[in-house]
Amino acid sequence: MKLFRLIKTDFCRMFLRKKFYLAILAVAAICFISLIEDMEFTSSLGALGNVYYYVVSKGGLGAFFMALTVICSIPFSDSYAEDCKDRYLTGILSRCDTVSYCISKVLVTAAGGFLVVFIGYFLFFGSLSFFTDLYPQDAVSLQQAMEQTRYGGLLAGKFPWLYFILEFATEAMGFGFLAVVALLVSVFTKNILIIISSPIVFYYLFSAAAFLFDLPGWMYWFNVMKNSFIFFRGDPFNHMKVFFGTMSYFGAGILICGFLFYRRVNRKEAL
Repeated sequence: MKLFRLIKTDFCRMFLRKKFYLAILAVAAICFISLIEDMEFTSSLGALGNVYYYVVSKGGLGAFFMALTVICSIPFSDSYAEDCKDRYLTGILSRCDTVSYCISKVLVTAAGGFLVVFIGYFLFFGSLSFFTDLYPQDAVSLQQAMEQTRYGGLLAGKFPWLYFILEFATEAMGFGFLAVVALLVSVFTKNILIIISSPIVFYYLFSAAAFLFDLPGWMYWFNVMKNSFIFFRGDPFNHMKVFFGTMSYFGAGILICGFLFYRRVNRKEAL
């Protein structure tokens, strides 16, 4: 029961923070900024494209990705640092065990990173759907979309929004993982700027190590985040395998970071 109370308390704490909602708005704003040139171009041609086109065009591993990497850390990645700074940690751990405390922090931090991206995407692209089509209306473009993207086959189904739900959730899960990376860093420093920017440093260091040591393809988590290539296997209709495989992949990453977070917190409290 103590664990569930802790989780409930941490969720309430996160949802009561203004920066949780500001982070959602920031995600939507960054989507708009990254797509404004595409929208102006298609508008000059007398059209507004379609939501699918903009989802695919919104950005890769450049400035768009970096901005969201910082934003996903804002809602709750600094919670451990705040507990230490405000001297709450000793009082909390006097009423519960370290395992429960760490599970709650990791779960809510991952959920926070996931939710701000997932809701932010829906806020922007859902609003965009009022002004344009959801997906390509011509048969050739629709067929290409179905074959070239991991959930494209769902666009021609009875509920095409399922494509966007799975696509947004898959990407958001990767950002949830990055938020937990920031939480892990917060054990080593209480500097908020370092904490929220640490996932960017992690991305660059991991990328360098991956190329330097020629790591196997499945370890390139930033590529898995964008296209789930290790689960996709060129099969455009195996949507659930791709979805649950990718979610489990990042879930495993969250568990690894969570375990390291627990080990470090437990060691610090034992001193």
